[in-house]
Amino acid sequence: MRRITAAVAALTLTVAAPLWAQPATPVEPPATISVSGTMVTQVPPDIIVWNLDITQRSAALKDAKAACDAATARVLNVIKALNTASADVQTGQLNVRREYNRDNNSNQTPKGWIVSRAIALKQRELARFDEIFAELVDAADVELSFRFESSRFHELRGETRLKAVEMAKQKAQALSEALGVTLGQPISVEERGSRPPAGMENGGFSSSNSMPWYVSNAPNMTAPAAAPAVEDAATGTMAPGVTEIRETVFVTFKIQ
Repeated sequence: MRRITAAVAALTLTVAAPLWAQPATPVEPPATISVSGTMVTQVPPDIIVWNLDITQRSAALKDAKAACDAATARVLNVIKALNTASADVQTGQLNVRREYNRDNNSNQTPKGWIVSRAIALKQRELARFDEIFAELVDAADVELSFRFESSRFHELRGETRLKAVEMAKQKAQALSEALGVTLGQPISVEERGSRPPAGMENGGFSSSNSMPWYVSNAPNMTAPAAAPAVEDAATGTMAPGVTEIRETVFVTFKIQ
């Protein structure tokens, strides 16, 4: 019995050894062609988003907070008087920060308190730009900025993306014909394009296309030059121009 078992084991090893030694057959990747397509859509903005920062300083925390609350109330009263929808106004949380004096030895001594609050406002009537600008600046000592948006951003982004895909497909077809090959199915797609910053994904107040403008009653504030006037500008001094949505897709196709 021992001799038979040993013979079977030896036979098994003899047969299996050549199978283990066989190298794996390499798989050649399919022949491909990679192209990109870019499409740009320009649309006149129909929304202005105002961002206001109200900041007050005082040696006593209660005084700084009271001054900030009073300034905030004045701004909100102006916004209410402009018949702004409540959904178009966002009031941020109260921020409190301690200020310190530092000497030459980096020693700190308490100086006072800084209390601030942010307010965001959507303006849907661009012709009222000058009116609202003046009202907000007169209401309180604020740092103010604005930017232009389109309420159709997400809709137009989707349309622009599809046009970019079609452009990439047409380019791949033309190159394939020039090379004498047949265009096959796409095997990979990558998208790069306009992205709404944080807050705009669900219709928030941020925008991917903006023009900042800073105004303050405080000293040492500088306003950059205004945008050049365009034919479709609203009445007054404000020139909105256009909002640009750019989408690029990279597609790899099989070819035969």
